[in-house]
Amino acid sequence: MTDTLRLVGGGKDIDLYPWLTAKAKGTEALAGILGFGLPGVENFWFDGAGSGRTYRGSRVGSRTIQIPLKVYAQNRVDLSAILSDLSVALDPLRASDVDNGVAQLFFGLADDQEWFVNVVRSGGGDWARKVDSDDRTFFKTTLTLEAGDAFWTRNNPDTFTVKQEPSGNPLLPRFAKLRVASAAVIGTREVTNIGDTFAWPVFTIKGPGTGFELIGPNGEQLVWEGTLLDTDVLTVDMRANTVLDGAGVNRYDGLATAPRFWYIAPGTSEVTVIMDDMTNASLLSASWWPRRWAVV
Repeated sequence: MTDTLRLVGGGKDIDLYPWLTAKAKGTEALAGILGFGLPGVENFWFDGAGSGRTYRGSRVGSRTIQIPLKVYAQNRVDLSAILSDLSVALDPLRASDVDNGVAQLFFGLADDQEWFVNVVRSGGGDWARKVDSDDRTFFKTTLTLEAGDAFWTRNNPDTFTVKQEPSGNPLLPRFAKLRVASAAVIGTREVTNIGDTFAWPVFTIKGPGTGFELIGPNGEQLVWEGTLLDTDVLTVDMRANTVLDGAGVNRYDGLATAPRFWYIAPGTSEVTVIMDDMTNASLLSASWWPRRWAVV
């Protein structure tokens, strides 16, 4: 995926590096792209009676990206069609089909993975006729995009699963520690977040079972005390703080008192899962998407 730049939205997948495949027409990102570095932050300070100020925290702002473009084609009909695709991909009037944006900007890194931000157009897209365009085969413009979530997210998640073998023995791949207490399978596993900021896992639990516990790297405990039938599936989203079943029904009421949703910090840490009354049909899977402050 190295050396890729794509804009995806409205059913359109627009390659912004058409020169890599020597295409005769396309939408080409030019030199001078801005906004792939560190996003802005808002700092909060306390002004006391003494000298100076005391730092009280920060809030990451949105990311603004500017992409100079040259749109070119063999004739006016093709040029108009390419412009239409770009308009559809960035159309702010259609219903958003991703969180926090109507399109996604993908960038390929040296790890052979694509990383993306969700974006909306906040400006640009116009050009001076007969100056930046010949009105037939090309025009030049600059798009201004805004990402409400400033962090770049890897397209592919890291995962692990917890299940039982047909023999009835618990199978927790690459878990550091494992023990069985009564009807519960308890395992502690090392997980690695290759990003440079927090990643929130999403757990999917398939029944049957009578409860489970998810313990984070800092000892945070999320305990669900309900009962799962063999046809039940729960999704626990640590970032959204939600527990939903397969029909989208809220099952938050099955959580024990004072639940703590948790994240995976950059680097290697340990998480623990406890599943009660597992059978061969039971399954727990976890996925987390590494995120980066900036890409290069």
